[in-house]
Amino acid sequence: MIEDVENGKVGVCIMKDMTRWGRDYLQVGNAMEIFRRNNVRFIAVNNGIDSEKPDTLEFAPFINIMSEWYAKDISKKVKTGIKTKGMSGKPIATEAPYGYVKAPDNKDFWLVDEEAAEVVRLIFRLFLDGKNRNQIAVYLKNEQIPTPIFYMKDRGRGTAKSRTLNEENRYKWNNDIVNIG
Repeated sequence: MIEDVENGKVGVCIMKDMTRWGRDYLQVGNAMEIFRRNNVRFIAVNNGIDSEKPDTLEFAPFINIMSEWYAKDISKKVKTGIKTKGMSGKPIATEAPYGYVKAPDNKDFWLVDEEAAEVVRLIFRLFLDGKNRNQIAVYLKNEQIPTPIFYMKDRGRGTAKSRTLNEENRYKWNNDIVNIG
């Protein structure tokens, strides 16, 4: 967008609020200066900022600084919350990993998904028998065992439940999927 501003392709920039633009107050300030030099009107609706009304620009730097501070503060609080949850023994992942399923009455408790767990046990046995990850992946592909993402999708679970997947990849195990460690 800055390139378009400098090339005279933009006359007005309207956004919901300054945080939609960025949270680094120096970067936002530099961009506002580029807008000013190129006679581009800038409007931040929720902040009441309009570059055609100079008195509305007085607090723009403070809004930028507070937005940057707020984003860092929220990030720190989220990280602390996740760490606290993990330290209390609760899972921090949003989905149970392959081989487990969330308990129907307690999302913080995982139950063994016997069907998928059998595949995990098979992978472990193959590893103990001296097979490397690539050999295990080839074995699982040849046995037509669906990859975890297809397994989860077929059961309406996980991040792929509403995505369209390429059926050619249903049995396409690889070193990254066969992760032993």
